[in-house]
Amino acid sequence: MAVARVPAEGEFDEGLAIGRGLDGPNDDMRVHAVRARFLVSFVVLGLVIVNQLIFLTVIDAAEPGSIWTDIA
Repeated sequence: MAVARVPAEGEFDEGLAIGRGLDGPNDDMRVHAVRARFLVSFVVLGLVIVNQLIFLTVIDAAEPGSIWTDIA
């Protein structure tokens, strides 16, 4: 069974750092992946809001007794 080596005080082990995602070529891709997830989340949220606005103004307004026909 392998035991993880703990670096001494003030020692920086690049192998441990890369394994923990602190330094290395994959960090940029992780940052892009997180940004892409946030972008997709905001786009989906925007589409849901637009969908609800269209439903409230177009579809619901055509029904008798709707709040929009009562205002008009």
